[in-house]
Amino acid sequence: MRQLNNKYLLLAFVLLTTIYSNAQSIKAAAEQQRQQEQYERNMRESELKQASRIQKAQLNLNNLLQLLQSKDLDYVDRFLSEKGWKLYSTNVKETNDNDEEVSTNYKKVTWVFDKNEYENLAKGWFYFYLYPTYDNAISYVIADEIQLEKLKSELINNGYKKIQATDAVARGLESVYRNNLYEVNFKKQLKESSEEGADIHYSFFIYNYKQVEERRAEAERLKREAEEKEEKYQNAVQRAESAYYQKQYIIAKQAYNEAIILKPENEDLLSDKIATIDINIFCQNADNFFKTKQYQKAKDEYGKALLIKQDSKTVEIKAKIKEIDAFILFLKERNYKVYNYQEIEESNYTIQNKKIEDELKNILLNELTIPKSDVSIICKIDTFGVTTSRFTTSTQDEILIKKFDELSKSIKLNPVFLNGYSANAKVEFRFAIEANHATIVAKRRAETITSKNKDFNLYSQNINSELNAAPFGNYTFNMNKAVINNQEYNNNKLVKIIGKGGPSNAILSVLIPGLGVSNVTGGAKSGFSRTLTVYGFIGAGIGCKLWSDSEYQAYHSATTQTEMDKHFELANGLNQAFYLGVGAGAIVWLYDIIWVASKGVENKKAQKAWNQNHLGVYYQPEINTTGLTYTIKF
Repeated sequence: MRQLNNKYLLLAFVLLTTIYSNAQSIKAAAEQQRQQEQYERNMRESELKQASRIQKAQLNLNNLLQLLQSKDLDYVDRFLSEKGWKLYSTNVKETNDNDEEVSTNYKKVTWVFDKNEYENLAKGWFYFYLYPTYDNAISYVIADEIQLEKLKSELINNGYKKIQATDAVARGLESVYRNNLYEVNFKKQLKESSEEGADIHYSFFIYNYKQVEERRAEAERLKREAEEKEEKYQNAVQRAESAYYQKQYIIAKQAYNEAIILKPENEDLLSDKIATIDINIFCQNADNFFKTKQYQKAKDEYGKALLIKQDSKTVEIKAKIKEIDAFILFLKERNYKVYNYQEIEESNYTIQNKKIEDELKNILLNELTIPKSDVSIICKIDTFGVTTSRFTTSTQDEILIKKFDELSKSIKLNPVFLNGYSANAKVEFRFAIEANHATIVAKRRAETITSKNKDFNLYSQNINSELNAAPFGNYTFNMNKAVINNQEYNNNKLVKIIGKGGPSNAILSVLIPGLGVSNVTGGAKSGFSRTLTVYGFIGAGIGCKLWSDSEYQAYHSATTQTEMDKHFELANGLNQAFYLGVGAGAIVWLYDIIWVASKGVENKKAQKAWNQNHLGVYYQPEINTTGLTYTIKF
């Protein structure tokens, strides 16, 4: 019974446990259903809110035009913010293909709607372009095709017309609509392979095309005007430059002024050129005044040129003014100042100096002996071209003084002109002079040329050189040497020749053998050996004769035949030796006579030939006589 009770208790416990477990399951299922219903309600509410938010964020045509026409960025920002858009970025510069920032002529402000926090994705992009000289432009980018169609309908309903057929562009299609003011550019574009988000997105770009066209037309008009103005400007500048290079400065200045009117922004540059022209005009005026001898006016014009500006001609202008000052001073001084003739007339000074030197040479080489002296000839020429001269000298020779006076009076200087005006000038010709004259008798012998004249050493070099190849004889020279300013001149004459060593010297050899040899050889040979030879042979022969006579007497006195034969043979041999000795002596003597005569003939021929090469005619006006002279060159 008790066991039965326990079973009922256990069964009741299990039943109760089961009922409790089922009740909990039912409760949990009911709670889960409630939560699911709540979640679905929340999702529906969220979708409704999201749809409402998206609906609110959508921009219709009026919204876009309202924003486009706004000049206040603060208003645009508030308007978009109220619709759920957020400010995303502002750009004052763009980037080029190399990701380098470049300046643009507009500013761009960007707003986004529902942008992913981690990716560059959003449900909408709004771009506001601010131009400094144009109306603003906007760009609206979405991925909702339904909204696209709404916007197109609004465009058509508001009078916008499609102005060209839809065209294919990069990664999409493009349509363009216009009314009388705005242009709307629609683009349907595929995303790039590297992009994320919707496969297709739609962009709307709206701007005031009328203004752009008007501005473009205005710009083209301004461009044409600018080009025409530039052409006129360039023509004016070219005319100015051409006239400037042709030194037509007035025309050049007028052309530059025209160019300034056309392009005032270049006034500084062109004004500088005009200043240069003004300088040239003043300089041109000054040059003309200078040519007409209006020197003060020329100086004033140059001074005006200096006041304009400092340029490359400044140094030249200052030099011109200095030149004019010097010229004005010259005009004052020329009435009393005496200028250096040598500096002004250097060429004529050289000619006159050479002429005077030649005249002095002719005077001094005319058989004069003058110790070292000075002569100075001072010449003056006045503005009328009249030359006056005087001289000073340290010599006391009256004849020489007279010739110096004649020489000084013969000098005529060229008129002196400075800057086109005649001027007084003075010049001094200074000469240090010296002269020597000597008559020298020189003896030409085989090995030497000698003279007893005291001046022989002064001229020995010249005489030795001249007589080095001359035949033997005595030569008389008229020697003249002049020294002018340390320059030596010579005028030497051979006036007399006495030939030596002619054939007549054979007579001397007739008298004494060998006596004529010395004369015909110029002392090179004495002939003494020949004298000894001749006299030796003859003396030996005479000795043999005397000995032969003695032996012949002994022959007659001998008593025996042997002695007689001995003395006879010896006397006969000595007698033959006598004839041989005397004959040999006579032969040598005769050879000497003939050799001396022959050598003398050779010397005579050489003298004649030499004389013919050096013989000339002279005339001496001082004594009115003519004669023969021998010319020589030293």
